Parts: sequence; C-alpha cells; structure tokens
Amino acid sequence: MTSLHLVVVCCIYLAQFFSPSAADFVDDDIDQRPVGTNSKFTWIGPRDDYVMPWTRGPNVCAVEEVAGGVGRRRYYPGCLAFAPKKICNKQTFVRFLCCTGYEKEQGSTSPGCKAVKPIEDLPKTVQSLFLRDFRSFLRSSGNEELLSDTNATYTVFGPQNQAFSHLSAETRERLSIVSPAEKNLVRLHIANDRLLLRDLRNGIRIKTLYANNQTLHVHRYSNWIVTVNCVRIVLPDQLATNGVVHVTEKVIPAVREGGTVYGILSGDDRFDEFVTALALAAISAELEEEGRHFTVFAPTNAAFLSMDPESLKRIMKDVDALKRLLYYHIVDCCICSASILGQTAVKTLEGQRLNLSCDHRDRLLVNEVVACSEVDSVGSNGVIHVVDELLVPDSVKSFGDRIRQLGLWTFADQAEQSGMDAVVEGSEHVTVFAPNDEAFRKATDSEKRKLNSGLNELRRIMEYHTASGTMTTKKLIGTNAVFTGTTEKHKKSFVNVNIQEYTVNNARIVSADHEFENGVIHVIDRVLFPPEGNIVSKIREHSNLSTLVDLLSRSGIDVMLNKSGHHGWTLFAPSNAAFDLMDDRLMSRLMADPLQLIMFLNYHILDRALFTCEIRPRLQYRFQTLAKDWIRLKQDQDGVPIVVNAMAKMTHSNVDSRNGVVHVVDHVLICPCLKTPGSGNDV
Repeated sequence: MTSLHLVVVCCIYLAQFFSPSAADFVDDDIDQRPVGTNSKFTWIGPRDDYVMPWTRGPNVCAVEEVAGGVGRRRYYPGCLAFAPKKICNKQTFVRFLCCTGYEKEQGSTSPGCKAVKPIEDLPKTVQSLFLRDFRSFLRSSGNEELLSDTNATYTVFGPQNQAFSHLSAETRERLSIVSPAEKNLVRLHIANDRLLLRDLRNGIRIKTLYANNQTLHVHRYSNWIVTVNCVRIVLPDQLATNGVVHVTEKVIPAVREGGTVYGILSGDDRFDEFVTALALAAISAELEEEGRHFTVFAPTNAAFLSMDPESLKRIMKDVDALKRLLYYHIVDCCICSASILGQTAVKTLEGQRLNLSCDHRDRLLVNEVVACSEVDSVGSNGVIHVVDELLVPDSVKSFGDRIRQLGLWTFADQAEQSGMDAVVEGSEHVTVFAPNDEAFRKATDSEKRKLNSGLNELRRIMEYHTASGTMTTKKLIGTNAVFTGTTEKHKKSFVNVNIQEYTVNNARIVSADHEFENGVIHVIDRVLFPPEGNIVSKIREHSNLSTLVDLLSRSGIDVMLNKSGHHGWTLFAPSNAAFDLMDDRLMSRLMADPLQLIMFLNYHILDRALFTCEIRPRLQYRFQTLAKDWIRLKQDQDGVPIVVNAMAKMTHSNVDSRNGVVHVVDHVLICPCLKTPGSGNDV
C-alpha cells in the first residue's frame, strides 16, 4: 500500500481534526508552505521533492494548522484532496506526523512510521500525550489513582495544555477540590466505559462521574467537528488498556446553573428585556422543554435599547411580529462556536436563515456584522451565544424600511408622495411589484409624463403595483391573472412562470420574495401602467386592423375577446397589409365556411397573456393556440423583431389591455388544421 493510500485511510478512520501539543512534533515534520502554494492539500499522485523524506512511508497522516495566532489550532482533514481554504479567514499550512497508534522506528532511517506504540493504562496514556496540566490536576485531586484501576474502563476527555492558560481562579479551584470528590470538575471529564469516537453519536448524553452524574452533550457536525459541551475534540481514540482518551481543545464547562436555556436567561439580569419579550410572545415554555436542542442568540438589554424606538414599539404591540423577531434568534439544533470554520447558513424557528461565520480573531459572527460577545453557555437543552444587537428579520420590517433597504429609492419616494406606503402598511397582506431605479430611468417620455401628471394619476399607477394577499414565487403556477390594488380590485396584471424567471405583464421580476411585515416585495425592471379597455376595443382603435375586426365580428369571437379569460388572452393581430398578402382562394374558403374561419382565427389566439419580455434571444418557444395547434416564436438577436412561425414579424407588440395583450404581425398565421378544398386531408 502506498503512503498516499495509508494517509487517506488514516484520515477516514479518524474522521476528525487534530491538535496535539508542541512536544509531539520536531522541526523536520513541518511543511510551512501555505495552502494554495504547492501545498500537500492538493496532491493526488506522488508527493513533491520538497516534502521531508520520512513522510513518504506508511502510517503518516497530515494535519492542517492555522498559521499564527494563539494556541496553534490544528485540524485533521477527512481527506488530503480538497481545494485550498482558510479557517476563520486565516491561512493554513500542513504538518505531517505518525498516525494514531504508530511511531517512528527507533534506529531506522526508513521513511514512514513503522513502529506500533505500546498500549498503557490511562495515567500513562495521558502522560504520553503530553497533557501536562491535566495530569497535574488529576494527581492533585486524587483522580489519577481512580484511572489506574485495571478492573474498570473509563473514557477520559483530556484538555490540551493551552486550555489551562487563561482559566479563571474559580475554575482552577473547582479542578482542585479533593472532598467531596464528586464535586471536583476533573470528574466532568471522566465517564464510565470505553467510548470510542464512533460511539459518540450526535445528540447523545454521556453520564460522567461529576456531581450526581451530570451529563456531557455530544454534537457532531457535517464538517467532521465533534464537541462535548461545545468543546471540540481535537485528537480522538487514544487507546489505553483500561479505557480511551480524547484530547479536547478546552476545559469542559459544566452545565450552567438554571438548567434549561430559559432558566439560564431568566437568572441573568443582562437578559431582562429578552425574557420579558419571550413571556409576551408565549415562547418561554418552549425554551424550557427538555429533549430539545436549541441555539439561542440572546440579545442583552443594551441590544433592545440600540434599536429604533418607534420600530421596537411597533413590534412589541404586535404579538405575531414580536414572535417572528424572537424566533429569528432561535435555532432548533445545537450549534457550538467550535463548529464554525467559515460561512454557514442555519434556519431559524422564524423560517429565515442566519449566516454564521468567524473572523481572524476567532469571533463568532452573525449575518457577517454582529459579533457574539460571549459564546457557548451550555444548558441542559441547548447553548446560548450573547449578542449586543437585535437580529431583525425582514418579516418584521415595515414596507417603507424594506424598500429603502433594497435600494428602491425612486419607488420609495413615489410611494411616499402618493400615500401608497401608508395604504400598504395599513393592509393585512399585500404583494408589491416594485420597479427598481433603472426602471424609472428607462421609462419612455410618455410614461414619464403620466408619472408627473398629478397626484391622482400617480396614486393610480402606484396602486397598480400592489395586489392583495401574500404571493411568493413558491405559489405561482403557470400564468396568474392577478387583481391589482389593495382597496378596489378592478385592474388585472398577468404574472407568468417561465423557464428561468418570472414576469409580470412586460416586466421581468429581477429579485423575488423579499418579505416585510405584512407582505412580500418582488423587484421588477419596468414601471407598470394600468391599461384601459379590452382587446377588442384596443384593435378597434387601429385603422390598419379593420379586416381583423370584421372577421372577429363575423365569427363571433369578438364576444369571447370582450370577456376576461382566466389567464388573459394573447391576440396575434394580422394587419390589413397582411391580409392583402393572403391567398384569395383561402380567404374565399374562410368566408364560405364559418367553422374554418373560427379555426383560422383561433390559431391567432393564446389562452394566456404572453408579453415579449418572456422571449429570450436565440431561443425558440412553442405555445398552443385555441385551435389546439402550436405556433413558434423566436427572436434572432436583441433589437430585432420577434418572428412567429419563421415568417410573421411583430411590427407592434405589447398593446396591453384589461383582459390580455395584442401583438400586430405582418403576415397571417396559417393553421395546419385548415382542410384542403375538396379533400378530407389536413394541409
């Protein structure tokens, strides 16, 4: 077996990260080239010449170490072949060392680790791991004798030496208690039986020898991190004759007084405002449930004071909004700070996600800007991280605040000027189609005149951008005819689902599903203007469509097009010039056979509102007509007309009405359904 294979096998076996003391390494073990510059974390074949010769043998494992900083944090990757990365924005480099259970063969210069380490009892195993400070407390508290018992097996969680550098006087005193022995904090690091890493399943609780068998809470994460009471295991499965040692990054803390996360919060006056809010929202009892695993980002009293008073007052008056605000601070699983190595998104009880990360100072960050001032306060049903700012979800922000947050400055000004913002904020549930600033800039001169023609007209236009009810893209199916307005529902807009996007009338939704307190905002790339009249009245306004108007009237189809279709109508309207190009014999046949005329006209009609913004250049689209046959639309490139059935060009498009849209074409569309005179065959 090659050295590479052995390294990968060892990585998979440990499936953990590694952080032993400095005494485990000698200088020639170190490859301090940063990840990304010829690092061993990207090789898959033979190793480069610069790697120390001894590492080319069997039973050699790699360790990723964070460059600089205090504590020499090391991580054991699950595999060597992965992309270069940083941990908490800090560069890493690679070390090599003998895999667990092996050592260099004494007196041999051959590469690799070919000697098997002897297995000894727990005290000697702790000593061989250079856990100097932990061993000292084991001795002074009388627990070393306990671990020498060969008639029982134990699991020991031994903190590395760096863990003792900044211990408080109170913790040191608790580690030194001799009597009663069960009150000694060292015993929180000892459990009965040999529990290997594979036995430490996510969510289990391990009874220890400390204070009435207080338990340790185990959590495993997808990035291979394993924690006990939120302390990372850095070197697992160091076997002893009477047990096993897992080296930990820190001294393991006991569960905080108060028990549950709610009990801890209610017993700390820093969280009085938060506890009061939890009671008002009837969430307190939920945070006292045993058997659950919560992560609470607990805002201090100062966090409540830092929020805008008017916004906070509005939220506190609305129980539903208050509950959403508080639920945004709670995650329904245990997330320890040690598990965060980069960017991670977690779903809150409110439904939205929090973005968790860490910076070069090893601070836990929420949404990239809020730093936790205190982390990993462990309760019996979860963990608490302290924040000094309120985390405000979009779902409790007002409409005015939300559109400004989205950078929709022109729309915000128009909404305020027209009074639309007050109407929206006073509605129960509302959907807003909000044009971006570019949409207002590219409006035509006639559209700009409409926007500036008076307050009543502006209010009418702004109202057309709203619809009652909360309509997210998750609920959209095909073509949706939406009644606009939150007070009077008399205009329709048509929202369509397309292969890569959503549209409303002839505007594309460029950014969707932005929640606010009582609704949702979809950002669009055009200003919408309420149409007047229906399809028939629109084509009657154009003298060059008189032939079509006459045929629609003769066939009775105009009656249908005067009504509102469920999804709106699309009419491809041939101009008079298009009919002049038509074969006279076909026209005569249509005049003589009403059914053929109806089929001919139905081939020009879609049972949905189709706007040209749905047609992307250089792609062909097919749509079924009322005649049950299909037409094809394609635009060869930007700026050229859309062509129907490879022949009929749109000469005037997107003439919108209350019940659909009209596109004028320069050729009639010949349906395959029309029959050849004198035969029963289709053309």
